[in-house]
Amino acid sequence: MVEVLDNILHEKCAIGFENLLRKRVKEATPVKLLSAHDKVVEVVEDINGRRFVRRIYHKEALDDIGIGGLDFDEAWEGMHKMFAKANIRIVPSFVLKDGGVITVVSEYLEGAKALSESSLESKKHVARGLGELIHSSPHYLPTGAMLQRDMFHVVEDSAGTERVYLTDVDPYVFPRRGMDRLKWIKDSSYADYMTLVGGLFWDDWCREDEREPVFSALIVGLGRLHDEFESGEGMRSMMAFSNLLMMKSGIRPEID
Repeated sequence: MVEVLDNILHEKCAIGFENLLRKRVKEATPVKLLSAHDKVVEVVEDINGRRFVRRIYHKEALDDIGIGGLDFDEAWEGMHKMFAKANIRIVPSFVLKDGGVITVVSEYLEGAKALSESSLESKKHVARGLGELIHSSPHYLPTGAMLQRDMFHVVEDSAGTERVYLTDVDPYVFPRRGMDRLKWIKDSSYADYMTLVGGLFWDDWCREDEREPVFSALIVGLGRLHDEFESGEGMRSMMAFSNLLMMKSGIRPEID
């Protein structure tokens, strides 16, 4: 249940909460290993039988997160602000620091399914939100490391309504500062972003019969992209946007 971590977080008012939570997280029993590369990601179970996802970051992962000049705290805050602007939920999570070790504890979504298995409405919601990120998030954009096929999962609430969550909470974001001054960076970043997002919807998140409404939602979210650039600028972005229009019509363009 999504509410479980919320209940734990509400205990923060108790004396020594963070030490208690740190001990609980550290002593939790691994149930399933999800990744063991630049970070250890595993489903664990605490002494009370509650399951959650534990991410322990190694130096390599922290270096990748900081590649845009951000420390973990700024990247973490930026990720939450960015997806809040796009009206996309992030799975409830909590950051613990112990010396130089950073651990993120996230709610384990029992029975969650991949975005590809969700309803058309959920896919359209994500598509519009990811399109709006370009305009609504004034300080950050996701990097390619964040834009992965398994970044979202879907659960149903007690009324049977689907809720989409960003579950891959590694804060791979880069700052947009300087983009308005260096328009070629802005152009390249926007084009790469649209190409990656379009590829995910085409290859991984949509059935063939869902592409037209989903890409329509993505295009609506992107809005008047040309307003972001002066005349003669943003050629790569305009080409990437044109490719999305073709994909909406069921044509996958060749991309160099």
